[in-house]
Amino acid sequence: MAPSAHGKDFETLSKGAYLDILLPQSKNFDAAALVRAGQPEELARAPTRRNLFFDEKIPVVLILRTDASSDMLERGLQNLSIDLVAHATDAAPSGAGSAGAATGKHDIASKHINATEGATVLELGDQTYAIWKTTIHLTRPRARLHRPAVYFAATLGPSPAPITTSSERASSILPPYQALPRNVLESLSHAAEFQDKQVYLSEDRMTKVAPAAAAKKDSIKPIRGATKRAYPTVSALFTRIKYSSLPGRMMASLQLETSSAIAGTIDVNHVNVDIAGKDSRLPSVKSGKAVSCLTEAGLPLKFGPGDEQVLLYEISDSSEGDVLAVDAQAIAYLEQGSEIELAISWQAKIDANPILDEITYQWSRPTTTETTETTQQPVRTTSLPAHTKEAKAMHDSDPGMTFFFTAPATVHRGQLFEIEVKCINRSTKPRCFSIQPVRQKLAALSLLTSAATNGEDKVAGSHDPPLRDERKVADVYYHNTQVKMGPIQSNASCDVQLKLTPSVLGLLDLGRLGIVDVDSDQIVELRDLPDVICFERDTVNY
Repeated sequence: MAPSAHGKDFETLSKGAYLDILLPQSKNFDAAALVRAGQPEELARAPTRRNLFFDEKIPVVLILRTDASSDMLERGLQNLSIDLVAHATDAAPSGAGSAGAATGKHDIASKHINATEGATVLELGDQTYAIWKTTIHLTRPRARLHRPAVYFAATLGPSPAPITTSSERASSILPPYQALPRNVLESLSHAAEFQDKQVYLSEDRMTKVAPAAAAKKDSIKPIRGATKRAYPTVSALFTRIKYSSLPGRMMASLQLETSSAIAGTIDVNHVNVDIAGKDSRLPSVKSGKAVSCLTEAGLPLKFGPGDEQVLLYEISDSSEGDVLAVDAQAIAYLEQGSEIELAISWQAKIDANPILDEITYQWSRPTTTETTETTQQPVRTTSLPAHTKEAKAMHDSDPGMTFFFTAPATVHRGQLFEIEVKCINRSTKPRCFSIQPVRQKLAALSLLTSAATNGEDKVAGSHDPPLRDERKVADVYYHNTQVKMGPIQSNASCDVQLKLTPSVLGLLDLGRLGIVDVDSDQIVELRDLPDVICFERDTVNY
């Protein structure tokens, strides 16, 4: 079949055509000005981006070079379209020990562009150029990539055929209810080979369809282009949600943290948190102020490398299955002069009634030669009401020790508060303990190990902030480096207080507390501590 007129025009355009993709370092880059100045070779030497960021709205410049005339190019673009796709891949090879590592490419963004939209056609000598400027939003891949890199591919080809309406398709479809004989095979009954045989097929068993013959389409190869390399891509802004229950309501702490690897500053100029419908695809939002912000923070929020800030939200009306929608917009100002537009949008299920699993602790090995009752006694923690946590040291034949940790539900930043520790000695001998905050140098390493072994891969934890550097300021400052309890006589109790000062807003990370048996130097580290929410001083205390 002979090619159509549009096909002939595209074949003429595609001869010697070249499609290039540029990621300019500056959003003010003008490729058309270089062509008008007679310097098209400078396009390949223009400063381009070295790294990209997830959630970035990145400017992309597409350049088509062809031997066709400008008139033919302008006429041909009316029937052409461009498909721009961004793929994420892993720059780190996965060996035999990384069976769970993601391989291959992952589509993270795509855009369909009409070739006539925003096209600048320029003729220079025997070459004709068509230039497009567009933006594409780099979302995060759903797979976990160790060293993510993104590359772009573009395809210029004939536009897909428009969808025909029902009236346009009527001529090619048979009218409904075509009359058929009651016996579709009635004509065969007169054949000699079917003499004295009843040949019958009901019309109900037949469906009369006579589609038009499929037209053979011209096999036209599109013009393809891709970036010359894959760009290393990291996250510039991390977000994380923590939930904590208060009587009659729930608190959500939205943590915003910038990457320590970014060279520049980030201004967050829009943050919105609301409850979306149960179907996350629905854009509708429940009416009323179901979520209210309790943090007095003026926009824009300014961040440096590694900075973080917590915004507190009160969720007054939520039920099981509700989804919390988080939207944030920011601009990153890099030291090299680039301005990066970031747009973060994600949703998280509201855990209205979190189920706390029972955590079992184990005493450390005794350093003394004497064996005590607590040598192999496990320590279990369970959740108690009124922000109280209970830790028990149990034995088959001895009730052992019980510790209660009680803290206020809400505090103010910079204001001193106390954690009350109550110990009940149910053993048969006097006991003496000391309580002290634990500073672990390898805490971040242990968290990294546990995260690597987690099998869940919901967006690969891409919205979670990086592991904290131990040199950062802690959420709270302990005024007591060590508090002694005892000696506690049998069937007696002892109460002590730990004094703390919060330094950040939101749900506080109280760290870990170590309970040391003075007699045996055994220690157990407790991390299941009460939930404490920190507000600003001028915020109403709930």
